[in-house]
Amino acid sequence: MGKVYQQVGRVSGLLRAEWRQLYNRYFGTIERFDGNAEQICRQIVERLWEGDFYRTSLGHFDFFWMRDFGTTCESLVKIGRKKHVLHTIRWALLHYRRAGTITTCVDKAGNCFNAPMHAVDTLPWLLHCIVVSNYDLNKSERAFLEKQLEKYREKYLDTRGHVRPIKFAEQRDAVVYDRSAYSVSLVGRMAYCVEQLGLKGFPHPLAQYQSELIDNYWNGQYFNADRSNDAFSAECALFPFFLGVIEDEGLAAATFDYITDNDYDQVPRRSRHGMGWNLRRSCY
Repeated sequence: MGKVYQQVGRVSGLLRAEWRQLYNRYFGTIERFDGNAEQICRQIVERLWEGDFYRTSLGHFDFFWMRDFGTTCESLVKIGRKKHVLHTIRWALLHYRRAGTITTCVDKAGNCFNAPMHAVDTLPWLLHCIVVSNYDLNKSERAFLEKQLEKYREKYLDTRGHVRPIKFAEQRDAVVYDRSAYSVSLVGRMAYCVEQLGLKGFPHPLAQYQSELIDNYWNGQYFNADRSNDAFSAECALFPFFLGVIEDEGLAAATFDYITDNDYDQVPRRSRHGMGWNLRRSCY
């Protein structure tokens, strides 16, 4: 009966998310805020707090999305929201444990579901959040995460720890990659977090993924989008640095130069040095 309830919850959560997306796309209104950029951002962050967790947006994605929370978690801690961050992680772990799985999304009712499908970065982002917030895992949470690590390896990695060439969701859900640099960097970050947290169930070291990125993705200017495509894709080029998986300043500088030289930052060329400094500061 419990499994039936969980499945119903997953379906209802997904259907509600899709309905809100469609409704707001065609009938929703755009809310405007007073103030400068910082004041507006603070107002939005304040309203995104649901009392138990940080929802993803004030629009149709009004539920918890592990990836979105993961990318902002460290920043939330830095602006003084650590208490809310810890509460969000505790809330998410509670519902994940009840569901017996880790999913991309959790709605306010606690229904865990994947949208648009299962993702390679969900568990890595969760562990990242736990590390950057210094969340204190209890014994039950540790046991649960170690079990999820074993499942993760079976699903997404081959016996040597390399990302398998299968279809899964990641940073850009509408793009299908062949083992993207983004996915490799997330697995590398997970390897680091596993070591920091002292968890069992993941024997592959960070150094393995660092070498893989350098040997199989770096083209002299940036990390290729994936194993079979040398296109520039922002998340694939930048997340290895953003996550601290690659800390080579020379490689980072080459990437930033490629971005500004090709006007991918959409900043006038005379401002490129200021932009480059900001990118460097955010990625190191």
